[in-house]
Amino acid sequence: MIRSRYVTWPLLVAAASTAAGQQRMPSYVPPERYGAHGLDLAAMDRTAKPGDDFYRHAVGKWVAGTVIPSDHIALSASFDATLRTGAQLRSIVRSSSPSQGTTTGKLIGRMYASFMDTTRIERLDDRPLRADVAMIRNAPSRDSLAYIMGRPLRTFGLGFFRVPIFADPNDATRKIVWLATSGLLLGSRDAYLQESSRAQLKAYEEYAARTLAMVGWDDAPRLAREIVELESAIARASWSNADARDALKTTNPMTVDELESLAPGFPWRAFLAGAELSPPIVNVKEKSAFPLIAALYAATPLETLKAWQTLQLVHVMAPYLSSRFVTNQFRFQGTVLQGREANSPRIDRGVDLVNDLLDDALGHEYVRRYFSPAAKRQVEEMTHNIQAAMARRIEGNTWMSAPTKAQALKKLARLNVMVGAPDHWTDYAGLRLESDDLYGNVRRTKLFVWKNRRAQLERKTLRSDWIMSPQTADAYADASQINIVFPAAFLQPPWFDVHADAAVNYGAVGSTIGHEIVHLFDDQGRKRDATGTLRDWWTSEDAARFEAEAAKLGAQFDAFEALPGLHVNGKMTMGENIADLGGALVALDAYRASLRGRPARMVDGLSGDQRFFLSRTQSYRGVGLPEYLRGEALTNPHAPKPFRVIGPYRNMDAWYEVFNVKPGDRLYLPPESRVRLW
Repeated sequence: MIRSRYVTWPLLVAAASTAAGQQRMPSYVPPERYGAHGLDLAAMDRTAKPGDDFYRHAVGKWVAGTVIPSDHIALSASFDATLRTGAQLRSIVRSSSPSQGTTTGKLIGRMYASFMDTTRIERLDDRPLRADVAMIRNAPSRDSLAYIMGRPLRTFGLGFFRVPIFADPNDATRKIVWLATSGLLLGSRDAYLQESSRAQLKAYEEYAARTLAMVGWDDAPRLAREIVELESAIARASWSNADARDALKTTNPMTVDELESLAPGFPWRAFLAGAELSPPIVNVKEKSAFPLIAALYAATPLETLKAWQTLQLVHVMAPYLSSRFVTNQFRFQGTVLQGREANSPRIDRGVDLVNDLLDDALGHEYVRRYFSPAAKRQVEEMTHNIQAAMARRIEGNTWMSAPTKAQALKKLARLNVMVGAPDHWTDYAGLRLESDDLYGNVRRTKLFVWKNRRAQLERKTLRSDWIMSPQTADAYADASQINIVFPAAFLQPPWFDVHADAAVNYGAVGSTIGHEIVHLFDDQGRKRDATGTLRDWWTSEDAARFEAEAAKLGAQFDAFEALPGLHVNGKMTMGENIADLGGALVALDAYRASLRGRPARMVDGLSGDQRFFLSRTQSYRGVGLPEYLRGEALTNPHAPKPFRVIGPYRNMDAWYEVFNVKPGDRLYLPPESRVRLW
């Protein structure tokens, strides 16, 4: 077993600063570029032998010298891009007028002005909240409370169940109502069930008691205990994150009559009526959990249910209330759950609010000001090259039969690549915002967003629909639509630089492009055919061979220790691990093909292949607080960053050749033990 020296580094950075009495930085400004050619040579620790500790070799000095600011929970290459984009968004938001300019500009200005009007917010205190709290407290029955959970009010807090609008697994051209379990304020079932969570649960109980008392609930300590007991019971009934990502297990279409027979303890029709939904079918995601959680709803005293729903409401709406609510929430969520010493400046929180609720309005202006058409053209060309490399990988695959290869190539040929920004934008006509009504603005905007989402049920699905905003520094694949999407904000350092060396760009953004393509063929994506429909298009022999190799990869990741005593979950992270490995392989193939037989030039004493691997590694550099790292290990479908580096490389023959990794080196795997998927 490889015990991790890798993820303990971020812990030591944070802990050492505190132990020595060193003040954590009050702020952090990300670099605009990473070295003359896109590589941060100063980040490398060349004393670390690549075959023993490649992550340290590539970014060790950066990790050792990085101190996390007091208002942050982590720093990473992706955080750099997010912070850089945040500064650009701040410029847009702060220059937007509530009364002048475009319609969307005025909406941005009014939302931001209402958040920054702290004098009025303090004077109002909890008054904006009172009507919603009263509605919950006065609910006469479980049916009426379920109706409230289903109302657009549910966007202000958790209900027992969620209602996402997703593609129909059996017909990707339309969207249907899905139902999924919810109800866990701590986010993960493991946060309630693990022995190490006891202190966190006690802090949650104290937070619940304080919060209920703030809005006038009698006997708040008793109700808080019952709330924690209720959520712990929901956690025991809930599926693991690994099971909840299984495309086949989570496909359970049924009528509402069938849903009522499956889980009779919950008032389903009242809940759906509250959301103004009357679906002919719903897809039940975690089928075996539904009867258990519905029974909990039926058995829990109504007073406890109402106290629980009130807590959810106040928790979500606290940032839009007076400072006593903000401080109370941050003491728990910010400090206990995340380890942060200070809240973000109010200006930044105001920009985040605009970005969360008016993402298309802000995104339209962001693209106009900051997105480079040259970046779009270059990334589209790289994507074409990497798609061709994936086709060659499929054609040369030694374990896949000809019929399955033909289907795989058909699916790959239908790939739809979207770069930069959507072709159409949200029409905000009818949304009313006021400069002096923050709580009302948030309410009305969430209702507006929900109505737009619900309207998707009434039309054919457009492949051109975006899930992320263009100002999101991330990328994604949509297996139901055979889409891969790269928002404008993602096309910046460390992933992409129009001036960087080709090896560096292929190593960073190229590996991500490959990653998203391979998601369409990972352990879940492979279950959808060329139309995006859930269908078994593999021969049974090919599927068995795929599963066997995937199991080997899962076992490798299970052996990594994210924190002392807390291992990476190879099953939960399987899809991302397959995509990381396959993405690096096809990006390296595409980079080498782009040379057209010419040798790569040496840059800073490094070969092209070396720059490729170092660039990809540096795009995954990161440090985090212990609380953050623990939460990531429990809930994130991606492995911790060091393992996203060494996990794939140990299975890539090219890495051994490029860095002369030999038997006896700590990371060495013999060829027969290396995973051969894509």
